Amino acid sequence: MMNTISILLLYLFEAVIIWNYFNCIFKYKRKAGAILASFAAGYGILFAAYFVGSPFVNVLAFTVVNLLLAIFNYACKAWSAVFHSAILSLFMFLSEIIVIFLSDFWSASSSPNNAAYSFFLNASLSKLVFLILCQLAAHIAMRENQSMQFPLKSLGLFSLPISTFILLNAIYHISQEIELPAKYDLVLCAASILLLFANIVVFIIYENLIKNNQKMTELQLARQKETIDHAYYKILQEQYENSRMLVHDIKNHLSAIDTLAAGDHPERVHEYVSSIYDHYQLSSRLPFSGNNMMDVICNQKQTQCAQEGISISFHNEGIQLNFMNDVDLCALLTNLLDNAIESCRISANKYIAVSFHSKNKVFVVISIQNSCDCKPKIVNHKLVTRKPNKLAHGIGMLSIEKSIKKYHGTMDYYYDEEQRIFHTNVAFPISCQEKEAG
Repeated sequence: MMNTISILLLYLFEAVIIWNYFNCIFKYKRKAGAILASFAAGYGILFAAYFVGSPFVNVLAFTVVNLLLAIFNYACKAWSAVFHSAILSLFMFLSEIIVIFLSDFWSASSSPNNAAYSFFLNASLSKLVFLILCQLAAHIAMRENQSMQFPLKSLGLFSLPISTFILLNAIYHISQEIELPAKYDLVLCAASILLLFANIVVFIIYENLIKNNQKMTELQLARQKETIDHAYYKILQEQYENSRMLVHDIKNHLSAIDTLAAGDHPERVHEYVSSIYDHYQLSSRLPFSGNNMMDVICNQKQTQCAQEGISISFHNEGIQLNFMNDVDLCALLTNLLDNAIESCRISANKYIAVSFHSKNKVFVVISIQNSCDCKPKIVNHKLVTRKPNKLAHGIGMLSIEKSIKKYHGTMDYYYDEEQRIFHTNVAFPISCQEKEAG
């Protein structure tokens, strides 16, 4: 009975290791409850397969179950799921070989004092080596992933499983030299199980802390950028309002200047004109949509493109995007256009075409086409910055995704290699817009 419980606990530990491994490598596509249920079912099958007593059946079942769990629960391609399932099977094989080798190397006797306890300790050592191999592979993969930057100091965590391995190995060999009472065997089994779970819990907590800290940093940077952008475009809008007032009052100003010029104090004309410049700034802003923030952004980007030698055109079919508040609208449009401008800077044909239109009277669509000589890098269906500092850059895409999600929109993009044009399409359902407006 105790042997069965021990094996069940070891399979549970193995399931937690692989669950954490997949969490580090892939992204969820199922809810937590569904993932938990699938892992329970999968490793229940593996636990039952163990009693068949065939190593071949165990290895095959282990590989197939992990492959199905990866495909069912995570957003991954089939080849990637096959690769990582094979890697896990290889790690399991290596961990057992390492423990068997060490056991034969250090063992002083061919017949252990307590066969059941010896088997359990060897199995525990094997799972501990399996944990170390899986965590090393996961950390390497996370550092390669453009969206994750786990610090090298996290490698210090591996001192815990390595120390635990040395301790359990020492206990195992001491138990071979000295025959312990049965009650001590039970205590050592319980302590071994607790040590195993303590190791994986430490890794899970640390990895979650790192991920949460990165998300908090990214959100803070995104909010800061949105605030700065919004304040900047508010200033532009105020300048435009001042120019409108100047245009409205121009006749009065001209009359006043004419009166002052006819007087005996011509210096007062200069003072009056200077005061106008202090209070007003003429703007070349053209009405575009009827949405002030949208108009300011499009005109400012048009001016920026003209200064940088980039051809940009706008086409609007009466779309105003009034369902979005100014901060979200600013975050969405400025980052979309900034990304297009950045791509044009390193392109031979500097070209941007922006279109605001409706599709089948169901969606409002923002379409952007821009020249792009270098094929964008896409990881896990997401655009990834090529700049060295991954955390400091890519904030623009985070702001875009946040604004789109808030208004129930979708975004898709693709690259035309033949034309060297990158296409971005953002769509918002009209029904959701009406709901937001209401």
